[in-house]
Amino acid sequence: MGATQEEECSVCCSAFDNPCLTPCRHRFCLRCMLDHFEVQGQGRGGPCPMCRRPLSVFSLVQESSGEPLARPEVSTIFGQCFYQHGGLGIASYHFDSEEDCYISYSEAPANWRLDDRSRPPARKPFLEHSWDPATRTFRGRVEWDPKFSGNSRWDYEMVFADDFSSIVGGSVTADQSDVTPFCDPWSPQDGERGLHYLRWVPPPESIFGGVYIQGPAYRHSAEGIASYHFVAEDVCYISYASAPSNWRLDDGSMPPARKPFTETSYDSATRTFRGTVSWDPPWQGDVRWEYVMAFSEDFEHIDGGSMTPFDASGSPKPPYIFCTERQIRHVPKPLLYTRKPQVLMAVVDIPADIADITI
Repeated sequence: MGATQEEECSVCCSAFDNPCLTPCRHRFCLRCMLDHFEVQGQGRGGPCPMCRRPLSVFSLVQESSGEPLARPEVSTIFGQCFYQHGGLGIASYHFDSEEDCYISYSEAPANWRLDDRSRPPARKPFLEHSWDPATRTFRGRVEWDPKFSGNSRWDYEMVFADDFSSIVGGSVTADQSDVTPFCDPWSPQDGERGLHYLRWVPPPESIFGGVYIQGPAYRHSAEGIASYHFVAEDVCYISYASAPSNWRLDDGSMPPARKPFTETSYDSATRTFRGTVSWDPPWQGDVRWEYVMAFSEDFEHIDGGSMTPFDASGSPKPPYIFCTERQIRHVPKPLLYTRKPQVLMAVVDIPADIADITI
């Protein structure tokens, strides 16, 4: 007799295997949930398959032990800072201690001016602030005299991710009327009005240990769609794990989940990677792709180089050009790649009987 609806996982439609519980009181096979998170593209989390509530490896509880599947390496905002695009000192939030929380404008652009044309202070303290660890929510107020963009008061509510990698909810209310939300920073929507903040960690010093996805900003849904993974000098590959179903080799098969680079080299002085990808069966008549990638000084982007395809006769086709967002309109066959934020590259330790996942 098969499992009843109450006894089977709604993802695999089979009897539960090592079940886990979610905060929204749903039950799934643990492996099903880990696979579900990988399909979502971020590895560490995704929406509940039943109710779409955000979940992660940190919020799942193993039924057998009652313990969380994983614990984050950071468990509080204090001692941390959070930045938006542009970096530290550009309206970054600093939580040095429970008593010392402020916004930093130390590197603010020259055109950021208060209404009397003065510069904002290097440190602007939060007033009457509070921290609720149970909900990971910070609240505080900033007052401006002279005003800033016509506003005299900003009221903050920030809700932090369960691993403290980012601010995922809450809002800033200017003069008790104009509300700007905080939004999930790793999957921004086109045209979305919101604030996107990540926790600061030391910047990368190499391409190795990095993942580069297509687009001007990181989106976890873009991982596995021809993303470049530089695990180590001898482990570099293109991921097609989430490739669209219409991406087919010339024999009709899907590209492999991992396609390794061969004949690789890396020049640290010029930050230039070279590698080759061979196709058999061909892909759109291509049997070989030759790559030259030049990385930006901060390793955040691939801002130069090319990918040259070759047909079966060995003849090159017009190359694709790696470029910056500013150059993209002037490049006939552009490739635009950006690096996965360093804070999202931590290793999450899953118990050995389940297997580790790296994100």
